[in-house]
Amino acid sequence: MGALAGVWIVFDTETATRFRPHHLLELGAVMLEDGVEISSFASLVRPAVRIDPLTTAVHGITESDVIDAPDAASVIEAFLRWSGEPHRFVAHNSPFDASVLAHEGARHGVLLPKVRFVDTLKLARKALPESPSHKLGSLAEHLSIPHLRAHRALDDARVCAELLRVCASRLEPDRLDKHGRGEGLRGLQARSTVV
Repeated sequence: MGALAGVWIVFDTETATRFRPHHLLELGAVMLEDGVEISSFASLVRPAVRIDPLTTAVHGITESDVIDAPDAASVIEAFLRWSGEPHRFVAHNSPFDASVLAHEGARHGVLLPKVRFVDTLKLARKALPESPSHKLGSLAEHLSIPHLRAHRALDDARVCAELLRVCASRLEPDRLDKHGRGEGLRGLQARSTVV
């Protein structure tokens, strides 16, 4: 799989709050090597705030689910150890997920690696213009990608990984970085307001 040569970290976040500053509630990721999943990471997070009932209505995560979960700093540090040296990070609507990590990193003093993101939302708009919607769930339906638990981080990351494969097969290899480029974590972290 030439366009997806090397290691790619495809991740998703779920949050406890609807509005900024977002508080991390769940982090899920898959590691692709040459386009093949070789490892996964998933953790709930005990947020520093109460979970907004309207976000629970979206992802189904409740206060009782996270009572014994580690805090955001511990989860992000474990995620960074798991992901290893900075690779290409991928997310659907990556500015949102990157800002969640950047904000939590700034809040907890966790230095994030200097990585850039590939945004599958941008890629899908180029590779799949015929899709009636470019939301992750809609694209999964359009492409018949199994989506077992929508709005749960690991399941969404796996759907995003499959979407990345589809986009890679439809775009020129050098277009993945061009069309999908998002801002890096460090830049976002430097601008994050700690609350």
